Amino acid sequence: MKNNHGCNAKLGDYVCVLNAQGNRTNVYGIVYNIETRSSIAGSRRFVWVHGMPEAIKDSFVRIVSSVGDENAELDAFGSDLADL
Repeated sequence: MKNNHGCNAKLGDYVCVLNAQGNRTNVYGIVYNIETRSSIAGSRRFVWVHGMPEAIKDSFVRIVSSVGDENAELDAFGSDLADL
């Protein structure tokens, strides 16, 4: 995967949610909806992640496995092996 930043997340991607400091949490899920919200500062992109009660700003997720990514680094439990 070339760029795992949340701004590149697509429907069906498996992502990890980040905290406000940019560190990974133990929350993982699949992106099931993407929305763009307009504001005075411009448009902002939010992703809906399975298991989360509300949309998350795309900069607070990192892609672990992208749809169609044959080189995904996941074990049988769906965790990211890059952290080991």
